[in-house]
Amino acid sequence: MRLAEPDGVRNESKTLQTLQLLEFPFAVPEMICLVRDDSGETIGLIESAVAGLPLNFLSRGFNAESQLETIAQVASAVHRLPKSKFTHLVQRSDSRTHVLEELNVLPASLFEEFREAAMAREWILCNLAEARTSTVLHGDLLSQNLLFAIPDDHEIAVLDWECAQIGDAAYDLAIVTRGVRRPLGVANGLQRLVSFYNEAAEQEIPPSAVVVHELLLHLHWLAESQTENRRTRPRALCQSPRSELSLWTQIKVKRRVKGSDRKPFKKNLNRGIATVRSRTKRALC
Repeated sequence: MRLAEPDGVRNESKTLQTLQLLEFPFAVPEMICLVRDDSGETIGLIESAVAGLPLNFLSRGFNAESQLETIAQVASAVHRLPKSKFTHLVQRSDSRTHVLEELNVLPASLFEEFREAAMAREWILCNLAEARTSTVLHGDLLSQNLLFAIPDDHEIAVLDWECAQIGDAAYDLAIVTRGVRRPLGVANGLQRLVSFYNEAAEQEIPPSAVVVHELLLHLHWLAESQTENRRTRPRALCQSPRSELSLWTQIKVKRRVKGSDRKPFKKNLNRGIATVRSRTKRALC
């Protein structure tokens, strides 16, 4: 049984039911039933178990570049699914609409407070490619969500469809690469993933389109850290007219996570700023 937000559960259940009716070349869990609490609210779903090992657990005879190739093949198959059958998902008409939507939901304060965020936004707007037709997206094509269901046949099973949506195909690849220098430990992993994808896909995407979504992901994570820091900052500091990060250097901002464990959001914020700065500089190069 999987527990999640009600809307996500209902969307995933509809997605799994739709996939069972289509000629999708990979195995998926079978939707069994929704789970409701005493008030009738949907709180989870029960789906069939899929036997197998996650892609990232398989090391013998299966190198990291092969993982990228498998992910690209799965992504291209997902993106070929007919959008008309997935009307229950969040809809975007094309790739530009998806990018601009992600930008527009970011708080204005993010770009006012952090020069790195403003630079990243400028790069994104300057590198928006010509609009490509939107596709069905899995939304979370990480190695742990892909199983070798039957090792002898190398049949792949695709799990966790909760984040499925309609949007820019480049988003599914950015979820994998995430702006790191060596995705899955592969040098030039972004270029290799895009190359594998373009060999299998109906609609090619440029590497820059993936970088756009990498930056958007990091901007959203930075915005989340900014919000958490503001919630936990001392009142006097919140009332200060200065917003420079140097004002925070002597203050440890923490929140309780899972009992007595504490997570330093100041550290996360600094890490987020550094990551956006680094990724933007590499994009500019």
